[in-house]
Amino acid sequence: MWLVGVLGSFVLAVWLVIMGLAHLVTRYEHSKQSKTVLGVIALLACGMAVLVVRNWPALPLWGAALLVAVFTVPIFTAMAVGCFQLWTLRKQSHFDEQLERLEQEEVELLQQLDDIRTAVHAEALRLREREPYSQKRENDGDKYRAVIEKWQQGEGVARIRSLRVSEWEEQYRGCTQGELTQRRSELLEQAHDARRKEDADQADIINAEIAVVRLCELERAEPDAVKPEGGADHVDRLLNKQDQLSRELEQLRGKVNEWKMRKQDFLARKIKL
Repeated sequence: MWLVGVLGSFVLAVWLVIMGLAHLVTRYEHSKQSKTVLGVIALLACGMAVLVVRNWPALPLWGAALLVAVFTVPIFTAMAVGCFQLWTLRKQSHFDEQLERLEQEEVELLQQLDDIRTAVHAEALRLREREPYSQKRENDGDKYRAVIEKWQQGEGVARIRSLRVSEWEEQYRGCTQGELTQRRSELLEQAHDARRKEDADQADIINAEIAVVRLCELERAEPDAVKPEGGADHVDRLLNKQDQLSRELEQLRGKVNEWKMRKQDFLARKIKL
């Protein structure tokens, strides 16, 4: 059985050597530089074979020379194949560097697109959540304006009532949100006292003034509640940016495919050394 194993190992070694030599001949288009490298490798392989044979028991000169030749061929093949594979990887590194750079840019673009999609989703939710508040604010404003209009058209001199409303508007528009809230509380107490005293006219006047105060409060709240940063315009800008990045991503993927084809073409042909 050991003889079969030895013969099998010998046959395998011969086959590997033949395949390695064939690889060196058919895979590469040799230049003067590569031929010089092969010559140097052959000398090194021969020197290593001599070192190996020199440690063997005493052999006749022809036997030593034969063993040196036998060992030189596989050593040369292994060293040459390894050296030229490293040479090939070095020449191939140009394609790998370009592909790595493009693929990194692709990852960055995909991350930007993901961030934009997240921002669009968040902005859409914010707009949807703000709609009920905006609608309520509009309804409240209509209600308060109706109270003021009803009081202006009531019994008495309409011109005087209109001037009174104008005075209130001028007075309260210069107040802060806190001052408006405090004044509304005071007016609500006065309206309660007027109703308790069954003074309907005074209660109507106070209710009209309260309506003016509430309208001013709504106007004060408008910059934050009705016109916040973002909104539909912000969503449009995000979507435009998303379209732009999508086009850039498509172009980038085209470049990636182009460099992959160049690499495949480089590896498919004889490699010039």
